[in-house]
Amino acid sequence: MRSGIVTKVISGDTVALDNGYTIVRYSNVWADQVPDALAAELRQLNERLVLGKEIRYTPSGHIHFDNISIVAEVYLGTTWINQALRYWLSEKLPRFSPVLNQEGGSAGQP
Repeated sequence: MRSGIVTKVISGDTVALDNGYTIVRYSNVWADQVPDALAAELRQLNERLVLGKEIRYTPSGHIHFDNISIVAEVYLGTTWINQALRYWLSEKLPRFSPVLNQEGGSAGQP
């Protein structure tokens, strides 16, 4: 397991660490797939959770399409950050249908 202090929150699922070159993307959070307003809230939550704090992370073995960030499972103390953010998103996402790209949409309705 690796560690570092979060010096910048890039998005709801991506942070930069204090060594100046490590960018960690939380696996299975997919902040870039949610609506902009929700993505902004997720980024703020991520900031409140980890900015300025030491995280521990285990790379998942995947390389993100940007070829820069390390996709990883991330922990702050005993809190699994990936899971905390996914739970938060699961409370928010039922209102949004990414398939229909609209609020409150359901399949089969115009």
